Amino acid sequence: MHRLPGTALLAWSLAACGLPPAESPGPPPAAAPPVESRAGPRGERVAGEYLVHVDGDAAAAVTAAFGAFGVVAVRRVSGRVHLVRLERDPGPEAVAAAAAGVPAIGAVQPNYRYRAFPGRPTPGR
Repeated sequence: MHRLPGTALLAWSLAACGLPPAESPGPPPAAAPPVESRAGPRGERVAGEYLVHVDGDAAAAVTAAFGAFGVVAVRRVSGRVHLVRLERDPGPEAVAAAAAGVPAIGAVQPNYRYRAFPGRPTPGR
């Protein structure tokens, strides 16, 4: 049995169907620019909610960092990542600055809403 290389097999298959072989695709098209919403480049964020990576006692570290903003809830999401809900949301920059003063906090980011298709509503919301 003879083996044909992949491109030869494709050309042979197209010729057998009566179709001309496709031209070389050339360079890939330029990537579309990222979609930005009014809330920022990552999309809409949930006001007052932040994902915080904590080493050690999460309640103590979160209270030390964000107590001035009124900590409403701390819930472990997975591993060392906790969802923190604040009563008064000072904004991502102020929250990051407050977290920088607590060594047990490794990272903090706003809780963004992600959608499968930007600009389309999520069912049930």
